[in-house]
Formats: sequence, C-alpha cells, structure tokens
Amino acid sequence: MVWSSYLVRPQSGEKRLPIKVADNQWGTVINGIGDGQTTLKLGDLTPSVNDALAEDETRPWDRAIVTCWDDVPVYAGLIMRHRWVEKTGTLLLKHRELREIASRRYPFMVPTFNKAGTLVISGKSKRGLLRRLIEIAYISEPGDNWHFPVALGPDEAGAEPDFVKPNEKITNIEQMFSEVQDMDGGPDWYLRQAWDGDGRLYWQSEIGAPKLSAGMVEYHAFAATSPVTELAQDTDGTGQATGVYGVGEGSGQDMIVGLAGQLPYDPDEQIPDMDVRRSYKGVESEAVANSLALGDLKSVRNPTRQLSFKLHARELSRVKLGSTVRLHLDGSKFLRGVRDTYVIGISGDGTDHVTVEVQ
Repeated sequence: MVWSSYLVRPQSGEKRLPIKVADNQWGTVINGIGDGQTTLKLGDLTPSVNDALAEDETRPWDRAIVTCWDDVPVYAGLIMRHRWVEKTGTLLLKHRELREIASRRYPFMVPTFNKAGTLVISGKSKRGLLRRLIEIAYISEPGDNWHFPVALGPDEAGAEPDFVKPNEKITNIEQMFSEVQDMDGGPDWYLRQAWDGDGRLYWQSEIGAPKLSAGMVEYHAFAATSPVTELAQDTDGTGQATGVYGVGEGSGQDMIVGLAGQLPYDPDEQIPDMDVRRSYKGVESEAVANSLALGDLKSVRNPTRQLSFKLHARELSRVKLGSTVRLHLDGSKFLRGVRDTYVIGISGDGTDHVTVEVQ
C-alpha cells in the first residue's frame, strides 16, 4: 500500500495523468474547505508527457490533484494557482476542495440575473434543505460549465421554516451552506471523493443527522502496539459565552434579533456571564435568527477541546471523516478516561503517517 496522485479533469471526472510528486501536503475537513499544495519535478509527470504539455495539464480550475492511499482517493483539490521555477525545474501547485466553488456561485448566473427574483425552498428538513442547496451548487447538465459529478443522497421532507433568499441580496451558496450547518441541529456534511466503476472521479454528498456516521474505531492510545502517536490536546476558552445576540436584517425597531441563553452547564466549569453579538447577513426571519443564535451558543458555551494524533496511513481504510474514534487514555500524564471522539479533519504530507483531528 502506497501513496499515488493523479491529475484529473474535475467536471468530467476524467483521469488524465498519474504523477510523481516531490512534495504533497493536503488536508480535508468536515463543514469547511480543505486545501493543499503539491510540488512536481516537471520530468516526473510521465515519460510520455513532454514539458510543452505540462502547462496544459495543470490549468487552474480545469484540473484537480487527487491523492490516494492504496488507490482510494482521500483528497481531491481543484488547482487554483501554480508557480514554475525554471532554474530548479519545479512546479508548485496550490489547490482547494470542491466546496470552494460554492463560494463563487449564486442561485442564478449573470446572464439570467433577475433582481426581483427570490430563492424559496419549502417543506424540507434541515438535511433536505442542505441537499437542495448542494444540488443547486453543482448539478446541471453533464458537459456544461456548471455541472460537477456530485452524487446526491435521498431527499428529506420536513417542517423547517421556508428558506428565503432574495436575489437582490446576492448571497453566494457557500454562505447558505454555512447558515444551514450553523443552525441549532444543523447537519454536518462532506463531499467525499471516490472513483466510479469506470475509474472517473466523483463526489458523494454525505449529510449527517446531525453528525456524519462513518463507523467506530477503538484504540488504546498508550498501548505498546498502538498505532496512535504524537497525541496532543488543545483546550481553548477564548470564544466562550453564556448568551448570543444574533443580528439579522433590518434596522432600529425592525431589526431581526435572535436570542439564545441559559443553556445547562457543568457546575465544575461554571464561568461568568458573558454575551456575544453575531451578525447573520441575509437573515430576515426571527425564527431562523433564534436557531442560528442557539447553534452558535451551543458551539461556544464550553471550551473547545480538540485532540490531534498521528496514525499510519494504512488506518485510512478504517478511519474516515465522520468516524467515531474511541480513545482509551490510560497511561496519559494529563488526560484521563475513555473519549468517544469525532473525526473532523485528516491531513497528510506524503509520509507513511497522517494527522487526525477529532472533537
């Protein structure tokens, strides 16, 4: 089992070239946009590709780098920029995950923009709402410049308030993704890269309920044979608060303000009363502002405790974004007990080990 990398056309999924990398750093995350950078020695593309073709095969947005372990994709990033250095014969590629596209897309296009129009999504659960936004962001007719090969999961009806976005606000779809995932009970989600049966790249949309569920793996972190190494924990209370004012659209007495406070807390972690203000651009419903404020409060009521550790890359067959990792911490000088943690990020640098981030 080894690392491998490919240049791929992201909109068709066509696998163009296997490539040897001089250096490859990448990171993939839930609820965000992973990125990376890859260094190539130009002669390392393939023996059949000469230097004159290299620029064509690394065009920004028209090519992606796919990184695999045991030929299973673990990261796919669309090339956004590159730097060629003639003296050293090196090409540095910088790339970001597909979700970056949604920050540059709206529910309309410039040629068809209607300032008086409004996006309205009704009769959905939060999961169904997010699925519809993913569909708007990526799905069109295969072969056109809007479409990406994203596989959607099943739709889900529900009784969430109508999701309303007037065109005149010009709100991009990434902002809409963030709004839904940040609501109280908002689902985690991820676009998981994979090869289809014909060896083409596609992305499977995975939406949690509210968390993703990618199975459980159990490790005794400090056992002699444990694959867990370099374990560390960051505890951060700088963003903690006991109440949230969520400010939406409007002004004066007509301003939309969502409120959240009085969440139960651990008496051993009692903190002073501290409130924060959040701005919710484009939110015109008090119910939505309240839901966003409660979601924000749940995320800041307690300090964040984020563990990270390294695993041998062969564990990637078991540990994925959305996995639950049960860590037995007997033997730690500081940590204690058993932690059921949730994988939110995985990154690699071309060595035999990857870094796993969990909460």
